[in-house]
Amino acid sequence: MPPIPLWRCENPKCTAGPDGTRMWSPWFWGGEAFSLCTTCEAEVRRTAAQINYALALIDAQRNKEEMTVNCEVEEFEAENDAGRLIPSVRVTCGRCGHETESYGIEGPSIRRCLVLLREECPAGQDNFYVTEE
Repeated sequence: MPPIPLWRCENPKCTAGPDGTRMWSPWFWGGEAFSLCTTCEAEVRRTAAQINYALALIDAQRNKEEMTVNCEVEEFEAENDAGRLIPSVRVTCGRCGHETESYGIEGPSIRRCLVLLREECPAGQDNFYVTEE
């Protein structure tokens, strides 16, 4: 009976040597499947997970850019319940023209208007509303 040849990993950089367990990898390179030892299989899976994570981050960034809406901020004076004029802001959606208003002209008032735009969007979208200021 001829000796049974040792199976070797098909990874040319493998340092694990012959491995008793032969695994058929789900990975394809150049249209052909290849087999790896358990050590190299784990490394391929780890690398693939890192690549998939990076691709997911790129997709999330792309989606965020598509969902970002620039808005215009306008200062004006609004009348409150007591009939007094109060410095206020009006923020207008750059896509549909929907407007929200808030008393005050500082950052918190503008942020409130941006949040209201997201909550009150007539199209029901969950956009990221931003200003150039």
